[in-house]
Amino acid sequence: MGRDKNVDEAFMQTCFLCRHQFQEGMHVYEGRPVHAWGGVMVCNQCASSNWDGLVPSQYPHLVAHLKDKGLPVDLNANGFIRMPPKGG
Repeated sequence: MGRDKNVDEAFMQTCFLCRHQFQEGMHVYEGRPVHAWGGVMVCNQCASSNWDGLVPSQYPHLVAHLKDKGLPVDLNANGFIRMPPKGG
């Protein structure tokens, strides 16, 4: 029996921020790419929980990643890293 090549397959991604895995595919999309950060994947939990920004000292790997990629570390008035909007 052949496989239908048009059927979505689920696979797991690792959240760049919390390092937990989340499902992508099979009609379940529990994360998104953050293009402003070089296309890293972030789970929906991290994205929604950090709407007011990320404390840089809690995410040193994000700061290092942004600097390595030559991307700006965009801080808000509280000194937190801004979470780019969806599509950003």
